[in-house]
Amino acid sequence: MSHAVNPPTQSRKDEEVSLLPNRSAGLAILRDGNVESHNQELYRVLTDLDERPEEAGPRRLAQLLADATVREMLASLARRPEADVEIIPDWWPGQVLGINAAVMGDIVVLAVHNWTTVHRLANMQQDFVANVSHELRTPLTSIRMAAESLQLGAMGNEKMRAKFLSNIQREADRLTRLVNELLVVANLHGRPTLHMANFTFPELAQEVIQTLEPHAQLNNVNLVLTCPDELPVYNGDRDRIQQVLIN
Repeated sequence: MSHAVNPPTQSRKDEEVSLLPNRSAGLAILRDGNVESHNQELYRVLTDLDERPEEAGPRRLAQLLADATVREMLASLARRPEADVEIIPDWWPGQVLGINAAVMGDIVVLAVHNWTTVHRLANMQQDFVANVSHELRTPLTSIRMAAESLQLGAMGNEKMRAKFLSNIQREADRLTRLVNELLVVANLHGRPTLHMANFTFPELAQEVIQTLEPHAQLNNVNLVLTCPDELPVYNGDRDRIQQVLIN
């Protein structure tokens, strides 16, 4: 017998801030080692995108319960009330499943998660961070060499000074791009952290102008701040708004 239980609907706001796939669990009630009931999500968790849950789900559920690692985990419930295991099943190549089980009276509640996409994202993130970290060395080395050259006497040579300062600016821009990419990856696992505070836009915009003005002058750009005389105090993440203005 199968009782269908629909998972709670995710809010639109949560969908907008989460870059991870749906992580609903497939649930099953076991009695004497047999499935007494389960929710609809269980078959979906055990199904590939090109398969039908009602066809592939029951077959993989039987394979899951026959898996040696899962059987050993269920047997361990005789000694403890809860157990969990993560498996890479040979009967479903390329997949990563997380299994949790708990004893409740004379039944066992089994929760099945498909962590395949999460693991792939984690591996991609790890590879990306490793690659970017390696790339960070190149602009850092160039900036250090240019600064050392200026300290060793190039500052007095107008042509060499301009060349090295240009190199520092170019490599600093490259560092900024790499760091921004790292910040995007750092927020892959859900809602970004916001640091809320009160501030005024004219004051913030003036700080941005002061930051950019030296570079603007070198490129013959005149920065002018025009805004109403009175603006209300705004509550938000000051640093992130400043980043938007600088970009």
